[in-house]
Amino acid sequence: MPLRVLRWLAVALAVSLLGAFEGSHLMASLNDPIPGVLEALHASADPPAAHPEPPARRVVVVLIDGLGGDAFDALLREGTLGEVAWRVSLDSGVPSRSRPVYHALLTGVPQWAAGIRGNAFAGGRADSVADRVRVAGGKVAWMLETVPWFCELFCAQGDVVVEGREVTSPATFERVWDTAPDLLVVHLTEVDEVGHLHGASSGEYDAASRWAMGLVA
Repeated sequence: MPLRVLRWLAVALAVSLLGAFEGSHLMASLNDPIPGVLEALHASADPPAAHPEPPARRVVVVLIDGLGGDAFDALLREGTLGEVAWRVSLDSGVPSRSRPVYHALLTGVPQWAAGIRGNAFAGGRADSVADRVRVAGGKVAWMLETVPWFCELFCAQGDVVVEGREVTSPATFERVWDTAPDLLVVHLTEVDEVGHLHGASSGEYDAASRWAMGLVA
C-alpha cells in the first residue's frame, strides 16, 4: 500500500477517534444541571412533615415502554383494560430519552430543571414518590423486565427488586404483591424492543401492544 494512502488512513482514523471522543463528551454534558436551578428548587421545597402519615392505599404503577399514545388510545377504546375512570397526560420534555423520562415521572421535575437529558446518568437529583413512601414508613418494590434504569435512579436498601423476563408472569406479580409494597413499579419493555425492530406500524408491534395491555389487565 502506498505511503500516501497510509497517511490518509492515519488521518481518517485520528479524525474518527477525535469525533467519537467529542461525541461522548457532548452526550455526557447533556446531564450537566443548569447552575442554581436545583438549589433554588430545594430551597423552596415544602419542609418534610414531622410525623408523616403512612400511605393510605397501595399503588401499582405500570410503564409499558414504547407504547405510543395512538396505540394506547385505540386499545382503551376496545376495552382492553375494562372501564377506565380517568386518564392524564404528562409532557416528558425533549429529548425523549429513557432515564430523563423516568426521573420526570417519579419526581415531577422537568428535564430542563433536573439537568438529566441522557441515559448515562444514574442516581436521582430530586425528591421522588418512592422517597416519600419510604419516609412515611411504606415499602417500595420494583419489577423490571430488562433494563435496571429505574432502580439505578430510585432504588434504596430494603426495596424488593425483581429483574428479568419473569416479571411478566402473574405468579411473580402475586409473589411480589404478597410482600406488601405500598408502591409497586412495573416496567415492561417488550413493546419498545419490538417497535425498534419492526416499527410502530407493524403487525408485530400491534401484537406486542395487545399482549402488554392484556398482561396488565
